[in-house]
Amino acid sequence: MSNCQDLEPLVTACIDGVATDDERRIVETHLGACDPCRARADVEGSARALVRARAPSALGVEAPESLRARCRMLGAARPAAARAPWSWRDTVQRLPVAAMLAFGLTAALIYLLSVATPATLAAQLTMDHVKCFTITGDPAEPVRAGAVEASLRAQYGWEVSVPGDSAANELRLVGSRRCLYGEGTVAHILYRHNGAPLSLFVLPDKVHPSEIVEVMGHAAIIWPARDRTFVLLGSEPREDMEKIASYIQKMVK
Repeated sequence: MSNCQDLEPLVTACIDGVATDDERRIVETHLGACDPCRARADVEGSARALVRARAPSALGVEAPESLRARCRMLGAARPAAARAPWSWRDTVQRLPVAAMLAFGLTAALIYLLSVATPATLAAQLTMDHVKCFTITGDPAEPVRAGAVEASLRAQYGWEVSVPGDSAANELRLVGSRRCLYGEGTVAHILYRHNGAPLSLFVLPDKVHPSEIVEVMGHAAIIWPARDRTFVLLGSEPREDMEKIASYIQKMVK
């Protein structure tokens, strides 16, 4: 299935977690070769993951009656027969207000990364962190560090020593992905620390100074190495995050 429009329903099914294994393989193959579709999927996935994460508190806030009345009026004024075929634009239009806000925030952050500050960088990566752990389940078989290193070598030409499982540090490697970053991509290595999601991002050709940024309940520990930037991100206690960062910094040299 090479037609981007034909793939759209399967992308949404994957993001919603209802796609079959075969459908998910088709989507991953296509997104791996089609940057525009990957970008759109990342934006939709980030928006939906953020909404799910904030749903318990967001659902307690009711939209004002004036807004609900306008939505009812607009819906009634548009005959079903006049509606265009299903598209990404329709998906955005059908999102609730909270999801629309998250969608806009995600798109704005992607744009801002062209002049990224540590805060906008951390915010973008936090959304990728939440999104990837939402749509990517834990693997049935152990993930080998060598396989992730080979993937980084093939995609970016990097020689990076990726830390594997570490019982002493309660660290388990669960996978890797490629996420949207500005006009390019960033390597995203997924871990579990004592069961909690933990992400290591590797940014190509982007050198940021060492810094710790806290955003949206997550801590991002940023450091430069080998003309690249590494970011360890998670919601674990600050002391635990710093210990893991120290361990990983020694391993990736």
